[in-house]
Amino acid sequence: MLHNSLYVNFLLTGLVAQLACYPQPLLRSFLLNTNMVFQPSVKSLLQVLGSVKNKIESFAASQEDFPALLFKAKKYLIARGKLDWSDVPGAVPALRRSDSLAKATN
Repeated sequence: MLHNSLYVNFLLTGLVAQLACYPQPLLRSFLLNTNMVFQPSVKSLLQVLGSVKNKIESFAASQEDFPALLFKAKKYLIARGKLDWSDVPGAVPALRRSDSLAKATN
């Protein structure tokens, strides 16, 4: 998830949320039951999210200007949320990875 664009992460989050709400007990249990035991090669959603959290924390610790990057991202998302995209036909907001994130992953 760290290498995906913001748009892809929003889509992925929405998809997982919709799957968790789907009225299928086995699917819901697979996604939301934290006590379920899987085969060693199968990761639970909680394990995947924990892994992503650790990667984000590692990235944050390696960036001197992470608080500034976080502040810029917050301002961008708030400003983007205030825009009325219905006023501009065919307009799609630009969603790009942070330049510093791209540098850090190379």
